[in-house]
Amino acid sequence: MDDFYFISTGTINTWPGINLSIKKKETHELIGHIFLLDFDTMYDYDKKIKNILDTIEDYTTYDFLRESITVFLHNFKIDEKFRNNGYGKILRKETENIAKNYNYIYVSSVTNTKNIISQSINRKLGYSVLKTYKDYDFFLKKLNFWVNTVYLYLPLTKFIFF
Repeated sequence: MDDFYFISTGTINTWPGINLSIKKKETHELIGHIFLLDFDTMYDYDKKIKNILDTIEDYTTYDFLRESITVFLHNFKIDEKFRNNGYGKILRKETENIAKNYNYIYVSSVTNTKNIISQSINRKLGYSVLKTYKDYDFFLKKLNFWVNTVYLYLPLTKFIFF
């Protein structure tokens, strides 16, 4: 049985985005939080994003930059007393579930190269560095969408010969 629950407030297309919080069930203490924001909206608010993209040659050819298919994660924090218990990974996995529910294909974030913890979590969860700009890494992950295939078996009742 899980000892935590999630609370989300806000909207994905309006700054600062969806505030996803994780809390302890018994005490309702805040374990941590993260924001999810549509990449197009984030581009209008974050100068680092603009600077990073401007350093990528012909970035308009990148798939993740198409209209509203990438969600941006920011302000990720786990309270110190809850660190090293897997809550960061749980919270980040939930962001991916939310992104899928909104039909996003990519998840991205910008992390300071000196932030060893966030760098490690990004890599463990399958994010790749697309670009490094000054002291920041731009991480990107393509989400997996499992398509359920239904096979329909019909009995052959008649053979038609021509």
